[in-house]
Amino acid sequence: MNLKYSRKDIKSIILNLKKDTIGSVEYKARRQRSKYVGENFHNTKYQEAVWIDLTLKFRDWCLQNKYSSLYYENRQEGNGENSFVSLTDDVVSPTDNVLLFDELLYRKIVAPILPCMINSNFSQLRNAEVMIDEIIWAGKDPTAFWR
Repeated sequence: MNLKYSRKDIKSIILNLKKDTIGSVEYKARRQRSKYVGENFHNTKYQEAVWIDLTLKFRDWCLQNKYSSLYYENRQEGNGENSFVSLTDDVVSPTDNVLLFDELLYRKIVAPILPCMINSNFSQLRNAEVMIDEIIWAGKDPTAFWR
């Protein structure tokens, strides 16, 4: 990153993100994410700003070339499941379906194995390297708990 962007360039990117509607929301979200995963945002903010800037430039390119959504095989946050990204609000329409979380089913299936999941991932928790959703759902499909 430092070969392409100077510190001055990145500070300019941050200023522009803060002025942009989507950019400011994303920058704040990255700051919050940082807290949740135990990162020091002061150390990662330049990398995060460049990532957001490039992502928004890619979004603009997609929209200019008539792409309204993307899907990809998600191997970073999942096991290769297809993930869908909508680039505009009009791509996904409301279904008027309401799903409720089935807490009793969650407690029945996940609660008994949750302590084991936490213990097996405890050493990773100290280093802030574990994906918290893996622990919360105990390796189960989250959609199974919604009715």
